[in-house]
Amino acid sequence: MASNPASQLDAEFGSFPGLIAAWGAYCGTARALYDGTTELSWAETADRVERIAARLQSDGLERGQAVAILGTSTVAYALVYLAAIRAGGCAAPLTTSASPDQLAAMAADSGAIHLFIDRAKLDELGHVTLPVRHQIVLDEELEAFMAPAGTLAAPFEPAERDPFNIIYSSGTTGTPKGIVHSHGMRWRQMTFRAALNYGTDSRTLTSTPLYSNTTMAVFLPTLYSGGSVSIMGKFDTEKWLERAQAERITHTMLVPVQYRRLMQFERFDDYDL
Repeated sequence: MASNPASQLDAEFGSFPGLIAAWGAYCGTARALYDGTTELSWAETADRVERIAARLQSDGLERGQAVAILGTSTVAYALVYLAAIRAGGCAAPLTTSASPDQLAAMAADSGAIHLFIDRAKLDELGHVTLPVRHQIVLDEELEAFMAPAGTLAAPFEPAERDPFNIIYSSGTTGTPKGIVHSHGMRWRQMTFRAALNYGTDSRTLTSTPLYSNTTMAVFLPTLYSGGSVSIMGKFDTEKWLERAQAERITHTMLVPVQYRRLMQFERFDDYDL
């Protein structure tokens, strides 16, 4: 039986990409990702992350280079996010509410040669083409994009200063600014893991976008602790309550307006949270 990867989290610095593979081997059939439609076990998640990462590398992704993602949060979105980091690059999720001009500026600023975009956003952009060489329709072409089943990406051992992700600002004061977070910064965030009781029994519900840094505050420690993440592409008060109850959610991240809508929902007390 594979050893428990939890001990790796106590190190001063470690490998996030290595943890995904380790949890895949350790947790096996336990659920890792779910979005209301697609459900993946830990073994399936680790396999897909490796295969996407291998293809990114074969396409010429360089160490530290961004992989842009644009669309509604789904299991596929989460896989690309994790695979970009596993491949040695960094995840660059783009803000869906940005204008076409802002999106073009963000895509160019990121330096990405890959853009994973869902069909709805692609149709919304219409004739506008973002300046990225390889464009993959996230909800239609990801399976075909992956390397063959069982393929492992080339090894990548991160340094503390290697970029982990780029978070883009809202752009309310001009072109959105790219804020780079390093592997070292994200690893230090994991020191809060024990205090917040993250572990293999953690079940986190995310109903804010995966391009938001606040979402990452619960998404990343859950997965890197071997728990499971349930993803809502769009917040809905009653559906959130239904899923929180049915899935026995232990962790979440909500913005103030969501808390208010939940607390003011007329049947809030009917749900066992």
